[in-house]
Amino acid sequence: MYCCSFLSRLGVGMASMSSTLVETVSINYEDFNESFLTCGTCLCTYDGGEHTPKLLPCSHTVCLHCLTRIAASQTRDAGTFRCPICRELITIPRGGVPALPPSFLVNQLLDLMARQRREVIPQCSSHPGRELLFCETCDCVFCRHCADGPHSDTPCDHTVVPFSIALKRMSEILLYRANECLSKLGSARDAVASELRRLDAAATAADEAIDRHFADLKAALDKRHGELKSAAAAAATHKRKLLEEQLKLIDAEKTKVEAECSGLQQQVEVREVSSRAAALGARLGDAAALAEPRENAFLAVDFAHNDAQQRFAESLAVLGRVRTSTTFPGLCTLQLESQCVCGLEVVVVLRTVDYHGEARSTGGDPVTAAATLDDAPLPCNVTDLDSGLYR
Repeated sequence: MYCCSFLSRLGVGMASMSSTLVETVSINYEDFNESFLTCGTCLCTYDGGEHTPKLLPCSHTVCLHCLTRIAASQTRDAGTFRCPICRELITIPRGGVPALPPSFLVNQLLDLMARQRREVIPQCSSHPGRELLFCETCDCVFCRHCADGPHSDTPCDHTVVPFSIALKRMSEILLYRANECLSKLGSARDAVASELRRLDAAATAADEAIDRHFADLKAALDKRHGELKSAAAAAATHKRKLLEEQLKLIDAEKTKVEAECSGLQQQVEVREVSSRAAALGARLGDAAALAEPRENAFLAVDFAHNDAQQRFAESLAVLGRVRTSTTFPGLCTLQLESQCVCGLEVVVVLRTVDYHGEARSTGGDPVTAAATLDDAPLPCNVTDLDSGLYR
């Protein structure tokens, strides 16, 4: 982690926006060098010569110069000395202190640091050993040896900095702009997600409104359906009552006629027969009056007596509408119809456009307006002109 932090601090390559960089960026070259590449006894930087790093059995690393001096000073116990860090007794191997194993980890870090130091300072490919420079005024990279014109050795008004510093600055600018971009994209995503949630709520409300309205229509249809059925039943009941009463009269007359005719064959009295014949003649007129039904059986429901059904179908076809809007608020404009005068009513016209900047030709947008004077609300009305304009 320390090595990666050191590379990020020096700006080698394009720094990534990972959490590792943020957590370890505080470690610089001096901290890294002092903690890992410096002998804790003499405070000299390890190298491949006199200060070669040696790994002791206790896992501590001390340079060869310090170990030789310590082993020479501790003569009481021949062949041993104590670690200057943890005071553990160390046995000198055959061949002396130089025979102690080297610290491979420290040597690898030294090699890595050597390579990175060569890469940190970019050099000119045409002139080895010449450090690359960057002109912030001209936005170009060069070295002093190959530069000409305004970037020659003569002083100029251009801002010239080492390329490594410029790379670090540009990396910081890149990170700043990337963070700004991510912040704006995050805000944009939140806005779109909020609009999606509002859309879901609006769709649910629209479904409920449709169900509610058609439930009212269905109730009205059911009511009319019941009224027509009741009217048909009432008409049928009235006719049935009259016809049933006529049937009763016919049956009564029939009974009377049968009574008049009963025993007529055994009757020998001429005067009695004649009287009955006269009575039956009178009843014959009553029977003729009952021969025709006093009420007919005609009963029908007519839907073609007017254009109500056609008008109903036409009205049903245009019943309700689904309204949407393509208005893009960020591109809409306001325009005063006249100069503002204190104390007088002023009219402001809102012109709506869509996302592509095309003027809207229909209204219906949920436009609201508010006006204040010294933080006090003023009366404000919105009139939809149904042409994409709102006053």
